[in-house]
Amino acid sequence: MFLASIISLLFFVGILALVFFGLKALGVRFFRGKRGNWLFGGYTAILLIAAVISYMIPNTVSYGGEPVSDERMKQEQHQSDEFFRLVRAGNIAEAEGVPLKKEWELPIEGNELEVPYTKSDYYISVLVERKDTADGVIEAAHYTSKSFLANIDVTEEVPSPDLSIVEGHLEIIPPEPVEIKMARTAYPYPFYQFTEGYSMFGRETDFFHNMEIIYLRVPSNVAVTGDVEYVDS
Repeated sequence: MFLASIISLLFFVGILALVFFGLKALGVRFFRGKRGNWLFGGYTAILLIAAVISYMIPNTVSYGGEPVSDERMKQEQHQSDEFFRLVRAGNIAEAEGVPLKKEWELPIEGNELEVPYTKSDYYISVLVERKDTADGVIEAAHYTSKSFLANIDVTEEVPSPDLSIVEGHLEIIPPEPVEIKMARTAYPYPFYQFTEGYSMFGRETDFFHNMEIIYLRVPSNVAVTGDVEYVDS
């Protein structure tokens, strides 16, 4: 890696020298005399110093949290897909890896529950499992897959909606928007241009948020209609 950096540096200095002496030969006044020599020599010295210092600085980027690798994020996405596959198959007891954000116990009167189709920008899937008993209580749970911003896990910052039953209708009240402020720092280009694996376009993955669901366990005598999906039993 060191040899490759030296070759890159010499190549860049060579191009710079050609441009500099070419302009000097053309008689460009600014590049003539001692001023031009100092300009060329000074910038070359800065490049050499930057190349040396780049090996003295750890090859890390400082975050306000602990970043995870892109490979780890891909694993989380696979785990999330597997979780929701098991849930839809009626095997929620076997599903793991997706955080349970919030739980509710909602008393219900009557034997009908309607889940209206959403009319806002907030959408969340509602899955329904029928219990074996008619106990008059709907058990609700909010699950959400992992969310990452700049490769940092921000799942804890994702709020849950509020749930209530009003006259046989399940009201899903969207959470308030969350503003997350993050600061990312990195060393300037002259330091990183000689570092192996450096990319001026940043990381491959910057944001990842898969999906979230409301899981309802309803009494056996309650019929649920509307924008829902029954899990396999």
